[in-house]
Amino acid sequence: MLEFFDFSNPGYVVGYALLAYALFKTVRDYCTCPEIYGRHGFKKGSYKPGSFEREQLNALRARCGQFPRPYPNGWYKIADAEEVPKGKVLTVTALGKEFVVFRGEDGRAGVLDAFCPHLGTHLGHGGVVKGNNIVCPYHLWEFDALGKNNKIPYCKKDMSNSSRVNAKSYHVLESKALGSIFFWFDAEDREPQWELHPGLKEVEGWIEEGKMRSIWYNRWDDMLQHVFEPSQNSADDFHFLTVHQYLPMPFNLKILNVKHSIKTMYGKEAPKEGNGVDTEDTNFSNLQKQDMMIRETIDQLRFMDLFPLPQFIAGFICTHVHIQGPNNVLFKVDTPIGRFRAHFALLPIEPFRQKATMRMYADRTIPWIVARVLQWWIRETADQDRQVWEHKIHISPRNLVIGDGPFAQYGKWLKQFYSPKSQGWETIVPGGKSSLDW
Repeated sequence: MLEFFDFSNPGYVVGYALLAYALFKTVRDYCTCPEIYGRHGFKKGSYKPGSFEREQLNALRARCGQFPRPYPNGWYKIADAEEVPKGKVLTVTALGKEFVVFRGEDGRAGVLDAFCPHLGTHLGHGGVVKGNNIVCPYHLWEFDALGKNNKIPYCKKDMSNSSRVNAKSYHVLESKALGSIFFWFDAEDREPQWELHPGLKEVEGWIEEGKMRSIWYNRWDDMLQHVFEPSQNSADDFHFLTVHQYLPMPFNLKILNVKHSIKTMYGKEAPKEGNGVDTEDTNFSNLQKQDMMIRETIDQLRFMDLFPLPQFIAGFICTHVHIQGPNNVLFKVDTPIGRFRAHFALLPIEPFRQKATMRMYADRTIPWIVARVLQWWIRETADQDRQVWEHKIHISPRNLVIGDGPFAQYGKWLKQFYSPKSQGWETIVPGGKSSLDW
C-alpha cells in the first residue's frame, strides 16, 4: 500500500500527473461539451442516423447473410428505475416490439406489451396508472403488473378466469441499489432460462452493505451497430494490437502504449492446465453456459514509446470482462485499494441501433479521483471500437485464416441465445437472409 503512494519515484509522479490530467479533461468536457456525454457522440465522418449512407449500409448488412438475427433472447435492462416513478407510464420501442413500463402505488414495476388485448389501443399513448393498474384510455380496461385484467367497467359477465382479456406481461427484476429495471425477453415465450448476471447481484449486495457506491452514469441512444459486436471482441485478440494499442487519452494523444495479454473462456468449459487459463483465477470458475469471461492483462505500459512505467500501474488496470448473453457486459477491476465495476447494457431499438447505458461503481476505499479516472478509461476504451462496429459488414462466407481468433467457438456460444421464432432478417428488409447457424 505504501508503494502505491511513493512520490519519490519519478515514474510514479508521471503516472499520477497523467491520472490528474485525464480527470481534469473529463470534468472540463462534462461542463463545457455536454454533447460528448449526451446522445450523439459520433466521430467525424460517421454515417449519421437517417442519412442515405446509413440506410444503404444497414440494408447491405441485413442482406449479407452473416449477421446473427437482431434480437437475441435474454435479460435486458429496459429502463432506469428513476425513469418510472409511481404513477408513470413509460413507452419503450425495442426488440421489434412496443412495450409499456409502469409503476403502481405499491411501488412494483410492470412491463407489458403496449397494445391492449381488446382492440389494440396503445397503452403508452393516453394510458394512466390508477392504483396498481394501468388503464387503457379507450375503453378503461385495467391491467396489473402481471397483465391480469382487473376491471372492464361495462361488462356484466365475470371475466376474471378468462385469459383472453389479459395483457401480455414479462418477468421483471428491479434493483433499487443498481437503479435498473430488467425484463426477460424470449421469442418462444418461455420462462427465464437463467438468472440475471451474478456479478450484478454481487455489486447490489456490496452497495446495500455500504461498501460500494455509484460514481458515474452514461447513456447512448444511438449506437449504430448489432447487439453482438461487444461480445464478439472475445474472439478477436489481434484487434487489441490495433484499436487498443494505446490507452485512451484526452485529445486522442498517443501517450501510453499498451502490451496486452488476452485470455477468454466460454461458459461450461472446464478451466484446466494447458488451455491458457490460470486455474487459480476464480473469475473463470463456475461460468454457466450463457457466460463468457475475458481477462485482459496489461503486461507493459510505455510512456511515449520511450520508457516503461512502473509495473504496479499496469497491474492496476488488469481487467476481467464478464459477459452474460451478448447484451450484458460487466467490467471488473480489482486493485490493491478496492474494487471497481462497470455495467454496460445494450437494448436493441432497431436491428442496427442500440440504446446503451453504462453505470460505474467503486468501493468507498478507492479515492474519488482514481475511481473517476478508471471510469473514464473504461468508457473510452469501449468507445474505441465504436467506429468499426458502426460501419462494418460481415463477409459471406467468413474468410478466416490461420492466426485469427476462435470465431467458430464464439459462434457456438452465441447460437444458444436464438430460437426458431427469433425474428429474421427476411421480415425486416427485402432480400434479408437469416440463419441459426451463424
